[in-house]
Amino acid sequence: MSPVWVVIVGSVVLSFIAQSFEPVLGRDSAFYVDNAQAFVEDGAQSLLDRFSWPWFSAMIGVVHRLLGLSYETSAYVLVFALSAGTCACLVRTVQEISPRAAWLGVLVVLSIPAFNEYRSALLREHGYWFFSSLCVLLMARYQLARGRYQVAGAVVAVFAAGLFRLEALYLLAPIGGCVVWMHRQKLKENSLPVVLSIIALLLAGVALLWALDALEMSRAERYLGYINPIRFWHALDGIAATLADSTLRYSSRELAPLIIASGFLAAILVNVLKLMGVYLVPFVWALHRERRETIFGSNVFGVIAASAYILVLLVFFIQSRFTLDRYTALIHILLLPSLVLALARFRTAYPGMTRWILLVAVLMGVGNVMSSSPKRTHFFIAAEWVKEHGIGLERTYFHDARIPYYSGLGYREEDVDSKAALTTDMDRYDVFVVSLTAAHPLVKTKLASGELVLLAEFDNGHDRHMMILARPDWNQ
Repeated sequence: MSPVWVVIVGSVVLSFIAQSFEPVLGRDSAFYVDNAQAFVEDGAQSLLDRFSWPWFSAMIGVVHRLLGLSYETSAYVLVFALSAGTCACLVRTVQEISPRAAWLGVLVVLSIPAFNEYRSALLREHGYWFFSSLCVLLMARYQLARGRYQVAGAVVAVFAAGLFRLEALYLLAPIGGCVVWMHRQKLKENSLPVVLSIIALLLAGVALLWALDALEMSRAERYLGYINPIRFWHALDGIAATLADSTLRYSSRELAPLIIASGFLAAILVNVLKLMGVYLVPFVWALHRERRETIFGSNVFGVIAASAYILVLLVFFIQSRFTLDRYTALIHILLLPSLVLALARFRTAYPGMTRWILLVAVLMGVGNVMSSSPKRTHFFIAAEWVKEHGIGLERTYFHDARIPYYSGLGYREEDVDSKAALTTDMDRYDVFVVSLTAAHPLVKTKLASGELVLLAEFDNGHDRHMMILARPDWNQ
């Protein structure tokens, strides 16, 4: 078997293992699957009413219709296929650049924590990563052969990735940057055609955002806001003012924006390095000026795109004030060919140390998909209890939206937390499904006063609890 087929089979096997260790869907996963059911049963408008960028859920619905599988199984089929496709594209990219490093590429692709940690999660990112990795492959081929059709294919891949996460459109700029870099000598003679092509690419991306905004797609409006420099500065200035008022002395207040931007940037970079795992060693080694040109120079698009994406993350981080590990995974996908080449060169220079790195890499790959944390079986038990006792959505508080999802009532997010539901907003509900214990002070008070009674309590045997409380007259 070729390295590409080996990595496809390995990816599917690892995905099955990961899913077996995490039987309960995450909140986002349950949301997307529930939306897919709404799409099939109630139509496209119902899906658009639920979520402003619904194409992933629509694809799950299409797989359900084609294969006749359950919605959840259909989602896993789609995600497993996209994950395998991502792995195949990355290994094929390494094979195109350096055939001798392809088998190392298989190991790196299947073991790096950045995106392998999410194999059991039903997330839009899997499609985003697949089409982005396809873009990496096509641009690597362009760099090797200068084929214009490779660039056209990469642009199509970017728009396909945008169906999963709209920020994928930023990749149009690195495509243009790569073209400029590859033709930098010719540009000295006649730069107009290339410059016009790049401007056209960027305008196409912005025009698409404006078109989506005109169609009242709220997500497009949100992204247009992100790239608005005035809004970005206001967000940065607001955080800086908070820092200055609470921490800095008056003489240092003007440095607050720089401190905030530098701190957020450092947090992103540290997260990127952390999620490389053991491959951080050859990566840092490859940064030496005598090695970086040959290692990173063969992946011009990936390097430009990864650098640009760090700025994209910085803009998002500052304006939204939060980030997630999986948001940085695209950087690892873009740099993965260079990471494999770095490991190959490192193996030649330090064969003994490389053996230890490969051993740790295998263990790391296993750790990505095999979790020793306790399974959240109490979700299933609580959901079954709710279903058996005929509890509906009306006047019932669900601390976790997955309980009504597994009860067959559909995914529903509450607008208040458990504390508010049991105090200030208590008059809105008769039944309360909360992740608390009878020893919780608020629960003890409510039970002692007779305001609530305990109907059932569940746990998974590892200090994870779910209890069902109700008013004394809840079923009358």
